[in-house]
Formats: sequence, C-alpha cells, structure tokens
Amino acid sequence: MSRFYKRREAADLAALELEPNDADRRRAIADNFFGELYDALNDGRVVGRDPENLRQIRPGCLLAAIAFGGALIAAVDVNSWLSASGYAVSLPVDEVTSVPLGHLSDEQILREVEELKNAGGNRKGRHNKQVAEKYGITVSQVKYRCKRATQNAEKQRLKNLRIAIASSAIFPATPANGLSSS
Repeated sequence: MSRFYKRREAADLAALELEPNDADRRRAIADNFFGELYDALNDGRVVGRDPENLRQIRPGCLLAAIAFGGALIAAVDVNSWLSASGYAVSLPVDEVTSVPLGHLSDEQILREVEELKNAGGNRKGRHNKQVAEKYGITVSQVKYRCKRATQNAEKQRLKNLRIAIASSAIFPATPANGLSSS
C-alpha cells in the first residue's frame, strides 16, 4: 500500500528532490507543483482521497474542488503524475510501514494509541502522530478511527448490560420495560 501525502507535503518533497540547495527556488518550484497538483486532481489525472476514510473524491462532483484542497494523494499516484509530466523525481512510497487501512480494525488502532499513552514519555497528542506515521495515514484518520472504536465499545457494553439485566430474575424481560426480545 502506498503512503499518502497532503498536496502541500507532496509538492514540498518533490521540490526538495529537484532543488536541494536553493531555498527560494525550491519554494517557487513547490508552489508551482502545489498548483499543478490541484489542477491534476480536478482534471482526474490524480486521484484525491478524503482524509477521514480514504474514499475517492470524484472530480466534477459538487464541492469536489473544495474537497481537493484537503485531499490525500497516494505516493504512487503523485509519482505517476510527476513521471507523466516529465519530472525526474519521485516521492518515497514507504511500502514497508504502510498497511492497508481496511486491514486494520478501529480497535487495533485504538489499542496501539492506548499502549503508547500508557507507556508514557510522550507529549500530549504525540501517540496519535506515531500511529499515523507507522501506518502511513493522517492523524485525523487515527482520531476518527479511535473515536469510532470507543463508540462501538460503548454500544457493545450497553448491549451486554441489557442482556444481563434481561436474564436476571430481578428484572424479568417484558415488553413494558423494553427488555423483551419480541
């Protein structure tokens, strides 16, 4: 799985490859790439993805131009675009540490964040960034997935509590108390 970049990050990295020495020239190149990538997203030459769930943002859809402002772009897509545009640079794909997001459950991500929190020694919020970097995803994706895992755990806890109450002799299951299965 490819690593994902925000448009500014991809533009800055490509510019650094092309111009490692002159900061002013590098900034101009990065700004040019930044604009060109936006055009490529809107034209459909590069696939932009929603940072929350990695769903593809379809060019031409209502508000797509706005969504592309914060979109994530896979390194392989940026590299293909750079190559097709005639630039002899490529961004790190980082395949070793990236894991397809669909193969990680929300609970696994939450567990890793919690383990880092409990290990201590991290500044506030650093644990989310560490997990994001490990899997090549954004911090907002980590937070979203942790929130969803927490909500799912709470739903399961309440379901188990209702089952325990319904099976107890103190609170027999009846339609009146909402504990009946019918």
